[in-house]
Amino acid sequence: MSLCMVLCYFFMILSWNVCGLGSSYKRKAISKYIKDFNFIVCFIIESKLSCSESIVSSLWHGQNIKWFCIEALGRSGGLITM
Repeated sequence: MSLCMVLCYFFMILSWNVCGLGSSYKRKAISKYIKDFNFIVCFIIESKLSCSESIVSSLWHGQNIKWFCIEALGRSGGLITM
């Protein structure tokens, strides 16, 4: 095995300006997209919601998840990193 094969990694990263996660349709669409393309890291921008574990678990499939959130201020902003 060459050194290049050992050092090369392929990361799937998603950054999505969702303009609000209040709709269950949007959450289902994002969840399907994450699952279909097997993303490693996801940034959900403009969530416009207070984060909770239930929101994150509705987006990400599986038990092994670490996440961080910057809360929305009123009806603007919000960032979820998974």
